[in-house]
Amino acid sequence: MISAKLLPAFRPQEIKHHAFRYCRWRFNLVTLVKTIAYLSTALACATLPAFALANSGASVSSVGERLANDARHAPKGYLSICTYGSSCAVTKPSLVAFGSHGDYAYRVINGSFLCSERTFNRAPSSPSAANCSVATTKASAPAAPKTLAADLSTGDYAIISRHSGKALELDAKGTFHQTPYTGKPSQHFSLVKREDGYFTIANAAGQSLEVEDWSTSDGAKIASTPPSESLNQQWSIEDADAGYLSIASRFSGKALDLFGMNTHNNAQVRLWTYWGGKNQQWQLIRLSDEGTAEISF
Repeated sequence: MISAKLLPAFRPQEIKHHAFRYCRWRFNLVTLVKTIAYLSTALACATLPAFALANSGASVSSVGERLANDARHAPKGYLSICTYGSSCAVTKPSLVAFGSHGDYAYRVINGSFLCSERTFNRAPSSPSAANCSVATTKASAPAAPKTLAADLSTGDYAIISRHSGKALELDAKGTFHQTPYTGKPSQHFSLVKREDGYFTIANAAGQSLEVEDWSTSDGAKIASTPPSESLNQQWSIEDADAGYLSIASRFSGKALDLFGMNTHNNAQVRLWTYWGGKNQQWQLIRLSDEGTAEISF
């Protein structure tokens, strides 16, 4: 047994002081050990993906291409740029897809935005897998030469969507939509080239196409009214990609757009900020003497 005489005599205040120093030293040591362990884990996590990527023979770009082609993350031909709930940005007007597993909403965006239903006004079917993505592929050249803007002159034309291959039609109800081309009068339009280079476009009944209600918004409708000199009845037709044409309102600058990139019959055609998509590109085919158009793709 240790004699009490061999133990140092501490006053209560000293005991409290030494106990505090011991606890503080022990706390600092534990904190240091935990910090080292955390840093080691973080370093391993940061190094492992690069090591695995290097040993898989894949490049960062090829991984991005696989992600773009993976229908779980983005539509075909699109590259994922951010995940659900995160901030994104595009530097020019771009068609952005939002969603996953083949269920997407589309919107033309320019600048910063939040990848969420608040931006696209539609809740994703699977939020945990939802991404925002942009188109990355360019269309291949058409098999046959197309009419260039400089070659357009006054005459009767069929207007065919590059995206769907279907013809624009203005039906008796005044709805501007697409249908398979059959040669009926409602699918034919008379273009008149003005001296200033703009065009007027009229349907078979002689009514001019115009921006409805002088709207400058994306999604504005197209109406048909008696001809006038109004700017909202004048159209700019310019060369787009691979020999196709864009058709935009002189008044608003918005382009004819196959709404929602829909390929179904009766899908509406409206006006939208031009971003160069196939759904905004058109083939104008002059009618033959028989009053029909030769459609070829």
